[in-house]
Amino acid sequence: MARCPSVMVHGLIHGSELPPLLEAASVVVCGPGMGQGAWAQQMLEQVVESSKPRVLDADALNLLSTRVALPAENQVLTPHPGEAARLLGCLVPEVEADRMAAARTLQSVYGGTVLLKGAGTVIASDRETVDIVSGSNPGMATGGMGDVLAGIIGALYGQLDNARRAAALAASVHLAAANLASEEKGFMGLIPTDVIDALPKVLRQSEALSSQGREEP
Repeated sequence: MARCPSVMVHGLIHGSELPPLLEAASVVVCGPGMGQGAWAQQMLEQVVESSKPRVLDADALNLLSTRVALPAENQVLTPHPGEAARLLGCLVPEVEADRMAAARTLQSVYGGTVLLKGAGTVIASDRETVDIVSGSNPGMATGGMGDVLAGIIGALYGQLDNARRAAALAASVHLAAANLASEEKGFMGLIPTDVIDALPKVLRQSEALSSQGREEP
């Protein structure tokens, strides 16, 4: 895509330029497309030091795995099994062997909310029980799908002011939008923009169902 007028950007050369932008944010999504070099490390450092509510995904998680863990209650970590294995210092098969235990362990180390992606997304917080968003869509095994999910979590976190609820709702909406996009396209292969395009319809359907529920005696 050569031009996308709806995208607002602000180029940064050094991490010291980030704090004024963070001041204006309610929630920060950090990681997708960031890389793991010195620039990325500066950006993550500023995000962590800001104490802003945050969603850490992709390269932010890879950078976290090389740092001393600093638990924070206002953060959401969104690892796939490979990233979870790096954070835990184990192998992917160990994560997949007991996904709930892996999510709980990550939450105990990093605090906040952990959303372990995969078929049957697991969401662990400081509650005794975990949330599971059942179901999967093979068409979602495409680069960038996790970035879309991180963005949805960030948007909902800013509105709900509850990390666990935002993560659980985002995972459900994300999967529903992927399923709708698959149905409309007539095949399983998806790209991230397919899911983004389907989101408004899914959200309208969710709101309609919620309204019906409120009307019941």
